[in-house]
This record gives sequence, structure tokens and C-alpha cells, in this order.
Amino acid sequence: MKRPRNILLFSFLLFIFLFSSSHAQKISRLNGNLLLSLQGGMTFANTDYNGVGTSFAIKPSLTYFFNTKSPHNIGLRIFGTFGYISGKDSKMPIEEFITTIQNFGGGIVYSYQASEAVAPYLFAGVSSLAFDPRFRDGESLPNNAAGNYEKSGVNYNIDLGLRVFLSDIVSLDFSFGANINQNDWLDDIEVNGDNDMFFNGMLGITFALFSQKDSDGDGVPDSDDKCPRTPSGLKVTDDGCPIDSDGDGIPDYLDQCKNTPPGTRVDRKGCPLDSDYDGVPDNEDQCPKTPRGVLVDELGCPRDSDNDGIPDYEDQCPDTPEGTVVDDFGCPINTKIVTPPVEERQEVSKSSEEYDYVNERHVEGNIFTDGNQYCVQQSAWRTEKKANSQANGLKQLGFNAFVVKKYFPKTQKTWYRVRIGYFDTLREARKVENQIK
Repeated sequence: MKRPRNILLFSFLLFIFLFSSSHAQKISRLNGNLLLSLQGGMTFANTDYNGVGTSFAIKPSLTYFFNTKSPHNIGLRIFGTFGYISGKDSKMPIEEFITTIQNFGGGIVYSYQASEAVAPYLFAGVSSLAFDPRFRDGESLPNNAAGNYEKSGVNYNIDLGLRVFLSDIVSLDFSFGANINQNDWLDDIEVNGDNDMFFNGMLGITFALFSQKDSDGDGVPDSDDKCPRTPSGLKVTDDGCPIDSDGDGIPDYLDQCKNTPPGTRVDRKGCPLDSDYDGVPDNEDQCPKTPRGVLVDELGCPRDSDNDGIPDYEDQCPDTPEGTVVDDFGCPINTKIVTPPVEERQEVSKSSEEYDYVNERHVEGNIFTDGNQYCVQQSAWRTEKKANSQANGLKQLGFNAFVVKKYFPKTQKTWYRVRIGYFDTLREARKVENQIK
């Protein structure tokens, strides 16, 4: 009865199932550990005798696992097996045998941290097997007594196991192993040239001799943990810190705005800063210094109900007719428009075609730049007609005013910006900004 292939196939498929059905997020608890294990259990002989003979054995082992930064871990193991295999078959000339076995060897272990407490593993190695077949009363079997074979040989070992952690130091170890021998004399007879083999099912206890303390239980030892006080149950990175998906410096479990654009300054809740508290975050606010309590539009600028360029909170004439030139208080100017002296007018030094609107950035106040030139934004309007009217009024005052169309995907609205420019220096832009206030 030698049909080991089905058992080996079952063991392999079982390991694949354990591996594929687990979803580990933790780093292996076995990193850099030296494990001392002692197991005991049943042996199952697969020899020329019909049926499976059962007996018992013990197996001490010593395993070292290398450091990794993942749930996967590779280790080296040395081990020994001491015990018996047996068989019984009424059709055999010798109805029953029992063989002592002594097995010494080593190999490679692959372990996977399936969860905080469970780690399945697979071992493959080679060993030297010494055996001594006898009768139950201890007398040597005929071929054994006659010295018809060498009572030792090479043995190949495969173990499928499951380690259950009781603490950082102690774990339970369950395993099922196959021992494939290179001769056919474990039962003292040789039939058909098929080699004898045996299996073992073991249960034992393992001690981690170099266990590292993990104070917050996140799977990363304190020596490697850059965030040693992580709350229980959180997913962490390789260095033990809570995951921060949008990279804004606020971990996901505290982040109330989890998809903040890269580079955006955020508050303690992970949401974009709103320095003037107008409800429009700084990264979208075109008027970042709005006084507290003032109503603003989608761009963060104070509302201007009559579109005269004077915000409502400063406008003393809130219903000025469209296109009317107003003073600093939002009221119509009753005198004729006076053209400022030539030295106070804005002279255009470069054409608008050279200005890079794609890479434009806000400098200060109402001043913008593309890195080479500067321009001043006087106002922004929802309709092109109103923007052109405002720009024409500025042109009458001697400024080089123009309208820039801007579409905002987030609000799906288009605004028409009234600007003056362009300037070679920030100083020139500031001067014009002061003139139009």
C-alpha cells in the first residue's frame, strides 16, 4: 500500500488555500527571531504492509527567520525526529513489526503572517534517517539480523504547518509532514522496489528566543516603529505609522478630507486651510484676506451685488446701475472723468501672448504672475458684458485693461476677470494696484 501522491497533493492544496484566503496587513512577527520548538504526535507508516501503521514520535527543532518588511518570511531550520513506525498485516510472513527511527536534518521554511495571531508555513528539507526494524518483543527481524541492508539513508522532508501565537514569545505549532525515504527496508522486507515512507501529525509548543517587544501591537517591533503609540486595529506602514492615503500628514483615521490634492496645506482634521474663515479653502480662494463674517462667492471674494467693483460690505450705494463709474464707497461719480497724468499711467512692456496663464500663480493682494510678468486683477464678473464694461471704464482712465475668461471645473462656472497689465516688476504692479483701490 504505497500511494503517497494523494496525501502530498492534499497537503500542497491545503497550503495554497490557507495562503490565498488570508489577507494580511501586518509585518511578520517572526522577523529576526530564533525559535525553539518541541513537537510530539503520531507517525503513519506507508510500507509493503497493507494498511497504515500508527505509532508515535517527538521532533525538536531550531529555526531562524530573517528580517523582512512584509508578511512573508524565509527561515532556516535544523531538526531531529525520534520515535517509531509500525505495521501489521496478517497476510505477511511476519504479521507485525515496529521500527525505531532517528532522523537528523535541515531545510528552508517559508512562513506567511495571515493575521495578527496566525501564520501558516511550509518546510522542505533533507535529512539522514537511521532505523532498526524489530519484532514487538525487541528481537531483530530476519533481514535486519542477517545484515542484508544498510540501516540508514537519505530522507526528504516536507511539512505543512500552522503557528498560532499566544504571545510575542509563545506559540502553538501544528504540522503534518511527509518523510520520503530512499530505500525499501523500513519494514525489513523489499517488495517491487517501491521505497517505504512515513507521515507524521504533530502538535507542539514554540518559544521565540529573540522576541522583540511590540508595545502597540501593530506588528512592527518597537525598535523599528516610528509611531510607537498607534491605536489598536489600525493599518500601518512598514515603519509602524498609520496609513495616510493622500499624503497630507494627517493619518486616514483622523482625516475628515481624505482626498486632499497634493501639496495643499491642511488643518488638524486633514481639510484644506481656510485662513480667512470664509468657507472657501486657501487653495481655491482668490481673495485670501476677506474680513471675518463677510459673505463671499465661489472664488472666496466678497459679494458685489450691483457689480460695481465695490464689495457689498463696503458699498454705501448698493444698487448702482450697471456700468456706472463709482467712487471708493460704491457711489456714482458726478464729475467728469479726469485722465491721470502720463507718468501715472500703466505702460505695457510686453504683449499678452507672452504671458503664461497655465502656470500662473497668485503673488499677493490682487497681483498675479507667470514667473516673468505681472498683472493686477481689478474684479471678476459672471457675464462678459459686465466685465467689458468695467474694463472700458478703466481704459478711459488711462489703464491698459483687458478681460480674461476663466472656467472653474469644480463649480462648472465661467468667470470674466478684469485685469491691468502687463508689468516687468512687482513694484510696478503694486503701484497700479494702489491707484485702483
